[in-house]
Amino acid sequence: MRYDPFDLREIQVWQDEKRYADAVPVELRRKRRGSEEKQVTTDAPKMETETLSFLTLAENKRQAAWTAEEVRYAQARDGERG
Repeated sequence: MRYDPFDLREIQVWQDEKRYADAVPVELRRKRRGSEEKQVTTDAPKMETETLSFLTLAENKRQAAWTAEEVRYAQARDGERG
């Protein structure tokens, strides 16, 4: 198959240096039966979407770790001033 990816109006079909008829697009939509169209409901409950931010969660975890840890200062050795 030979075609221009930016212009798919013409798709050439080749095999062993022999050209065949151009390819034609196929309609892939399925036809619905009349009863199936009536069964479509729009009364679906609206779900609240909660967005999670990785950066916000990481920052909250970092701040929680800071408050949970006890601050320890280096103790001076005998006779040293700190």
